Amino acid sequence: MTNETSIKSGVPGIQDLLAALLTRKLLIAAGTAVGIAIAAILAFGVMTPEYRVSVSFKPGLIINQENKKELIEDPRSLARRIRHGDYNQRLRTKQNLSIDIILPWRVIEEKSSQMLTVELLWYEPEQGIKIVEDLLAELTADLKTRPDAKRQMLKSKAEALTKNSESSRKELAILDQDIKELNLARQVAMDNAALIRAQQSDYLKEMQGNKITEGALLYTVTVQESLKQASELKIAINKLDITRQVVEKKIISYESERDQVLEERQNIRELEVLGGVESTNKPVKPEKVPILYSGALFGLMISALLALLLEYKSRKM
Repeated sequence: MTNETSIKSGVPGIQDLLAALLTRKLLIAAGTAVGIAIAAILAFGVMTPEYRVSVSFKPGLIINQENKKELIEDPRSLARRIRHGDYNQRLRTKQNLSIDIILPWRVIEEKSSQMLTVELLWYEPEQGIKIVEDLLAELTADLKTRPDAKRQMLKSKAEALTKNSESSRKELAILDQDIKELNLARQVAMDNAALIRAQQSDYLKEMQGNKITEGALLYTVTVQESLKQASELKIAINKLDITRQVVEKKIISYESERDQVLEERQNIRELEVLGGVESTNKPVKPEKVPILYSGALFGLMISALLALLLEYKSRKM
């Protein structure tokens, strides 16, 4: 559409619009400057500076005897509670904050590491740090119940296993004493048999060429009885040895299981704070540069519309 056809039709063309804007360029420049000035007043004077206070932590976990990790609390559930403000009332009470003050929590979840990062925008960095520290204290108290119960259960189990081990060790000591006494009795029986055999040999030498008497037979019977007694004692000792081996295996099993239980108890990890609570040195809000750009754009648009409107009225007249 040419200028001539645009004039005939009454609809301004692009060149007409550009010409009108150039005609009112001072107005547009002034409007843009006013927009920037208003934005600057808002960014530097009216809007309250806000600092970002953040902390990263893991909810804690339990590592069982099979080395399987069990989270104390689902990070998604914990993040949801923080976002919904479940702890806000307690935090307001601790910091003497008004009930209508909003705590704008932002929670970032890292699924791979089960880590949560909590951020709070606050106008006083020191107070913001205290609020986040209070939040950590509340979270630690809430998440402490389950690990404490697990620790107590494992402690009781370890104590029971220790008692079983001590009882088995006492039983083992009694068995060792019995085996020692039976070995001593067997040795006495063997010594008696050897002594009687020697006496029998001497007796037979004296009776050489003579008829065997009842005395010689008595020696033989006495030796056989001593050897029989020694054999019976040997059988009893073998039985006690078998029982002793069973008791020893029980002790090893009790103590091994107890060590595993104590290791599992040590592997219970409560809420773990990573790096501590930190605050930015400079305010993160208001974002001054974007606000100034927005002010300039808004001023430019309004002044351009006003310029076109004035040009239109001037042509009508």
